[in-house]
Amino acid sequence: MSTSPTIIDTNAMDWMSGPEVLAEMSPDFVANLGPADEVADAFSHYYVKPLLREEGTGRRMDLARFTPGYRDVTACFHESAEEGFCIDGDFDLAFEGHFGPLSYFWRPPGWVHGTDKVDTGAVAMFTFEGERAEEGSGRVTRAVASYDQAGENVLLAPDDELRIGTRGYVPNVNGNLAARIPGQRWLRDADVAELLDASRLTVRVLSANVLNGGGTFLWDLAPGYRQAERSTFGSTYHFFVVAGEIAIGGAAHAAGTWVYVPAGTPLDAVESEPGALLYMKPDTAFAL
Repeated sequence: MSTSPTIIDTNAMDWMSGPEVLAEMSPDFVANLGPADEVADAFSHYYVKPLLREEGTGRRMDLARFTPGYRDVTACFHESAEEGFCIDGDFDLAFEGHFGPLSYFWRPPGWVHGTDKVDTGAVAMFTFEGERAEEGSGRVTRAVASYDQAGENVLLAPDDELRIGTRGYVPNVNGNLAARIPGQRWLRDADVAELLDASRLTVRVLSANVLNGGGTFLWDLAPGYRQAERSTFGSTYHFFVVAGEIAIGGAAHAAGTWVYVPAGTPLDAVESEPGALLYMKPDTAFAL
């Protein structure tokens, strides 16, 4: 396991093409994408920058780009929980509707879905949680389903308490319209709030794990945001700089930077003189 933070400037990465993405996927996953010729055509409109491949859990995170004409050949469902966050452009998902900048979804295992169409192109972040009991999530698999089943959970029984997952099924949240919570209210621990400069932090909840305080959030850092010192937390977290600019230990990082911090790993103090918007994913509530 890594003992130091990973900081990646995704702007400097090359996009993997659709054929390269298919070659990286497991044969079982590819076999459930649909007829090979239709899949090849669809993936000619698909590109990826891989960010996370977590050993043990299988959790993975990708920055993806769709060009006009992409669509999912079949509807599907997964054993893993999955989430997506639109950064730029727009696309349409079966049942879940239209997604534009800052639109977000989180699905527990079993929910049928599919990309209906991409008209103008889009860039988005996608995460499979992998085998993580605290998220009620299983292996990263794909099973073919009918588009008529979109919006239904076909994997778990109606009386299964995990049917809507640890966060509830979140089909479509517009981050632009999400409630803003002052950092001092969201960070209940006074020491953590002081360390993370809560007075210059506003949090928007996209999805939240009601069992452990983890989840996926938008952090608005006001101009002049400044952490007092380096921080070390007991669980893993990672974030993507959506807009603005931050500095970590004095080194500047522009929009498009992804930061992954394993549990127990110190991260130098984060600052943002101009302000920034972070797509933030802590595994549990922040605690020293």
